[in-house]
Amino acid sequence: MPKISLAKEKVSLAIVIIVILSVAAAVAVWWSQTEEPFVETISANNLQSVGFSHTGNLVKNNPSMEKGVWYLLYEEPGKAALTAKLAFSGSSLCTITGKESICNISRLGVGNRVTVDGRLNNGTVQVRKLIVK
Repeated sequence: MPKISLAKEKVSLAIVIIVILSVAAAVAVWWSQTEEPFVETISANNLQSVGFSHTGNLVKNNPSMEKGVWYLLYEEPGKAALTAKLAFSGSSLCTITGKESICNISRLGVGNRVTVDGRLNNGTVQVRKLIVK
């Protein structure tokens, strides 16, 4: 009799293990199908610095813009008009009337058609090069 009892216990133990493994597998499959894939949203505010190269028009002292600061008004496909605040440094180069030199922002004019190359950092473009068209 003891051999039959031992055999029944082994079968019962095997069944319990199979049930536990089946439940674990079912939970893993369910979780993998319902878990949203990880996608990081990137915005201008959380990027350290990204390349910027756009053509548009210079604007200054418009409502809702910082007074006395130059902005680039530009477009991207499928988006409304966009603006980027421009920051000039001692190494920013400007090409005006075909001559490249360190930027003298007093020579810039509202409405000038320009191409701006630089680095976008926290919503402000650090101007590397500006070309008046």
